[in-house]
Amino acid sequence: MGWFDYGDNYEGVFCMRWMILLVLLILLFFTGYGFAKEAEILVKADYVERMPEVNLVIARGDVEIIYDDTKIWADEVHMNTETKDVVATGNVVIWEISEDEKGKHVRGYMKCDKLEFNMDTKKGVAYRARGYLDPFYYFEGTKVVKVDEDTYNIDNGTLTTCTSECNENPDWHLRGSRIAIKTESYTKVFGVSGWIKSIPVLYSPYLQVPSKSERKSGLLVPTFGYKTDDKFFIKVPVYFVINRSSDLTLWFTPYSSGSLGTAFEYRNVFSKDEKLKIKGDYIQHKDGDVRWALKGGFNKYVGIDTELKGSVSIKNTSYRRYYADTFGEYSEIYSDSYLQFLKRTDYTSLNVLLRYQSDNISGSSQKLYKEPEMDFNVFPINTKIINNLFVGGYGGLLVYKNKNDNLNLDYTLTRLMLEPKLYLPFTFLETLKFLPTYSYSYTYWSRSRDGEGRVSQGSISRDLGNIGVYVRGPIAMKPYKLPVLGELYHFVVPEVKYIYIPRYGDRTRVVIFDERDTLNDRNYVTYSLSNRFLAVRDGVVKEVLRVAFEQDYRMHSLVSHSKNFSDVRVIFDIYPRNFYINTRLFYNVYGKGITTKALTFGYSGNISGDTRGNFKVNYYEDNIALSRYMEYTFGFGVSNLEANFALRRDIKNDYWPEKVFYVGYAKNCWAMRVGYRILDTTLTGGRKDRTLYFIVIFKGLGGVGVVDETNRDWINMVKNKWKVNF
Repeated sequence: MGWFDYGDNYEGVFCMRWMILLVLLILLFFTGYGFAKEAEILVKADYVERMPEVNLVIARGDVEIIYDDTKIWADEVHMNTETKDVVATGNVVIWEISEDEKGKHVRGYMKCDKLEFNMDTKKGVAYRARGYLDPFYYFEGTKVVKVDEDTYNIDNGTLTTCTSECNENPDWHLRGSRIAIKTESYTKVFGVSGWIKSIPVLYSPYLQVPSKSERKSGLLVPTFGYKTDDKFFIKVPVYFVINRSSDLTLWFTPYSSGSLGTAFEYRNVFSKDEKLKIKGDYIQHKDGDVRWALKGGFNKYVGIDTELKGSVSIKNTSYRRYYADTFGEYSEIYSDSYLQFLKRTDYTSLNVLLRYQSDNISGSSQKLYKEPEMDFNVFPINTKIINNLFVGGYGGLLVYKNKNDNLNLDYTLTRLMLEPKLYLPFTFLETLKFLPTYSYSYTYWSRSRDGEGRVSQGSISRDLGNIGVYVRGPIAMKPYKLPVLGELYHFVVPEVKYIYIPRYGDRTRVVIFDERDTLNDRNYVTYSLSNRFLAVRDGVVKEVLRVAFEQDYRMHSLVSHSKNFSDVRVIFDIYPRNFYINTRLFYNVYGKGITTKALTFGYSGNISGDTRGNFKVNYYEDNIALSRYMEYTFGFGVSNLEANFALRRDIKNDYWPEKVFYVGYAKNCWAMRVGYRILDTTLTGGRKDRTLYFIVIFKGLGGVGVVDETNRDWINMVKNKWKVNF
């Protein structure tokens, strides 16, 4: 049998041919990969000399070398083509480029006098170098050694987050005999000194700062402050990363008075709109007083258009006080928690609320419980039975327990409330809108009050049918052409509202918990006339003037000598450019004149160039309640500097209950704010408290100072300006 004579064994021949073909394909596949063409090294220069016998390339004059994700510029470069070792001298710049889902960006660059670098391993040494590392760190040193892809060792170096515009003389920087930078980790500085411009302000033998964009566990920057009762304190935070979506922060706060406080915060982000947060704090004062609090909240989507959210808040206070030659113990635990279920569709919304409140006070043996309360709404439902008919409603069950041994009280009360509603909005002649409503309210209380106001055994119920009508229009409009404002439109809008709630029994028998129990009878009309002027310029619509008048007419009143007409309410708002004036006047039509005045005027905008300013003055006077006060807020800013102060004056009692002043300065790599506050409560039996607070923030490092509600908004503003989370 010859080479090609297989007799009748066609199946064997067929299988062997396929095996040979498969082997050839495998060889071609691996051969192709084995001899894959390597990335080319591109060399551009005024003069290039190649020496293949010694694997050497010499380039001079505007040299540019590109290999993989690395680019080198220099006056002269010597490169070994086999080992890819590069020696560059004269105005050397090296760039390293990264690429992610957002595209290409600079991972780091460095300028130096001389560079020894391997294009394959990305390791090397730079002399007299300065550079940048992602995300915002700038460094400088006599010698910079790149140990691996993410590690740099710097001799006699500096480190800052000030941008390249101020890198020649940064606003702040750290100096160290040796700096070890590990990207996406931490930077260690040995023999460190901190500098503001050319002034040294800090020295430490060792300092560790973050050099990462991802979260890492560790010790955060402490904050300092002062409180009237506990004196000076230092708050030391420790941060733990649990996983990609959750973290935990612990705080330890010793006070100079001997008090001690701790706190924690746990956060979990399920998605962009689904979060869980739990916070707690504990403080034991030097005199033995103890206070602790626990607060948490969450929201979670459990289906399409279905949301579940809740909150829990618990506060505890306990202390000892000296009463009549003996010590008395006092403690109180207050809690308020809820669980809410929300369901929304195109025509329906459902809201179910379960709530629990309790206030447990010892000493007086008084206990107060508010058991779960259910609150639900279904609004609106478009039944389509009648065109544009909407159905809504409310229903709630409340259980209340009260126990007080001193007053010999121990009872439970239940309240049941149901209130269905119907809405039938429609439009007539396009400019005339009607909204009639009808609702029926039924309420049952298992207990009531007797003639002396005490809670008795007898139950009580209330059923009311309520009617309301809202009419808007017809609306009149007239356009104007003005040289300064452009197009001006004047709208005249009349509105009428009518509501009727009938009287019911003896309301003094009702046990009142909230506004639903204080439903007063109503039978009155509210009518108003509004004049609105809207300017349209360059496609932008802005309201420049609003004048409105409003008054009520009561059909009947519980008080026989009451007048039927209410005060006339006058609204006057004007917005000339960056100014605004808001005026509210209540005028009594029965001879008492103006009973209430409220005036607010202010300005906010640029004065010239980088100079900006704002002010606001608020005046309020109530001749019925005999109160009168003024509030002043003034501020200005020049470039990166801002200053503000606020004053509140009680004119009736001739004193200043609050004065606040603060000044802030924010640049592109650091920010500072100092404030002073005086709170005077001596008129109500309190005292005059003075508080000095400050905070200094360094981009990429964190902050030092006191963080409270007075400067939290400012901190968020700085975060948005820098586009980082410190």
